[in-house]
Amino acid sequence: MTPLPDRSTRFAHRHATPLMDRAPFSQPMCAALLALTLATMLGACSFAPEIQQTQAEAALPVQFDPGEAAQPDTLRPMPRWWSAYNDPVLDRLVDTTLTRNLDLRAAAARLVEVQNQYRIARAPRRPSIGIGVDANRSNTPANTGFTSDLPGVPERLENDTYSLYGSISYERDLWGRIRSQSSAAESEFFATAEDLRSVQIAVLAETIATYFELLDLEAQRLLTKASVGLLQERIDLTEERYDRGLVTSFELYSLRQELESTRTNVPLLEASIADAHGRLSVVLGLYPDEVADMLDAERSPDLVLTPIPTGLPSDLLQARPDLAAATHRLEAARQNIGAAKASLFPSITMTATGGLQSGELSALLNTSQYFTNLTTALFAPIFQGGALRANVKVTKAQYEQVAASYEKTLRTAFSEVGATLVGYEKQQARYAMLLEERAAAEASLQAQEARYRSGVGDYLAYLDARRTLLRVQTSLAGAERAVADARLAVHRALGGAWIEDPDSDQPDA
Repeated sequence: MTPLPDRSTRFAHRHATPLMDRAPFSQPMCAALLALTLATMLGACSFAPEIQQTQAEAALPVQFDPGEAAQPDTLRPMPRWWSAYNDPVLDRLVDTTLTRNLDLRAAAARLVEVQNQYRIARAPRRPSIGIGVDANRSNTPANTGFTSDLPGVPERLENDTYSLYGSISYERDLWGRIRSQSSAAESEFFATAEDLRSVQIAVLAETIATYFELLDLEAQRLLTKASVGLLQERIDLTEERYDRGLVTSFELYSLRQELESTRTNVPLLEASIADAHGRLSVVLGLYPDEVADMLDAERSPDLVLTPIPTGLPSDLLQARPDLAAATHRLEAARQNIGAAKASLFPSITMTATGGLQSGELSALLNTSQYFTNLTTALFAPIFQGGALRANVKVTKAQYEQVAASYEKTLRTAFSEVGATLVGYEKQQARYAMLLEERAAAEASLQAQEARYRSGVGDYLAYLDARRTLLRVQTSLAGAERAVADARLAVHRALGGAWIEDPDSDQPDA
């Protein structure tokens, strides 16, 4: 994997400076303009160092796990990967997040800022053109500096000058300083665009995770209230048996203690639900009442349990926005080195000015009153106290910092994907075990109910079987949320993308 992947996007709006179709320029002026135009067409060298593969890239494994390698042509991303949950309420929440979230709005504004900073940085690569109009009137004493009056010299000199002119200036980027600065700003723009995508994935993940948290908390609350009802019924029967001397006080007090402990969970769950509602409203950019209206509809997301293909290629890391942003910032740091080195060499600036000039305003548009001026300046830095060379060392040190950050981001990304893949697999295995436990609890409940109705068993055993089933259902509700969170973690680790089999209508992962 190279540190600089191909860029598939460019700025949609390119603005070229229009030239005046008709201007009263002379032939010398036109020649100057032609010279500047040819200068802009010539390429400039660059002192930016060569791109080198980092150690982390060289040692990057081909795939995340040792399974059979997946075929790249069978893998493709799902743009709206959250639609796999098949929940209209969740879809509305996500769409609201994308349009109303304040973090996304701030990140988008930051992108606009950096885009215009790039335009500022690339502006010196083109000639600077301007027009002006001058009017000057002078009235000075004619004998200034003379010790005596001279015959025929007027006492004062008056002069009126009117000018209509245009100017064009251009710095010849012989050493690639301006080009490197422009490329660095462009790379920073692409990095900021990836930052925006990182924020988008983060707020989407927070929206989805909070939504599943709400579903889990509400299910826990309903199951807890059902458990309180069963415990109360169990205590009532135990008190009757205690009065008849059939059970000990220890059994009765244990049940009462369990009832009070279960009751205390209800207000805690209700407080957690209110907190989750508040956090969800902040992510959506709404108030809690507005979120409550959106959640009034029936909610029944599918629990996606499809397995992830083994042997996923590590090239999928390229979809991660944080890694892409680190790549672009590494390129920006590389270009900054080239700009700093180019500052050690002379700069050449060419300026051409031409237009019309007259002592009378009525004769200003007379083309015979033209004037031209062409200036070429060469400036070479000789001594600046070592500042320029120190600046080169600064940019090299900054490059090393960014390179180290890039390697850390790459290794972290690979580790996160591997960990989330394992976590998703293990949560699925735990969920399958709880399904088996629920099946056993349901079978036990059916058996106890049949024994009670036939007169063989007692009602207490039937109540205990119902309580056992409720405990398993509570654990199962938590396991469903854990599976959903684990799947969401894989989505986030892979940069929001997901893997789909093109031969199937259902996602493979």
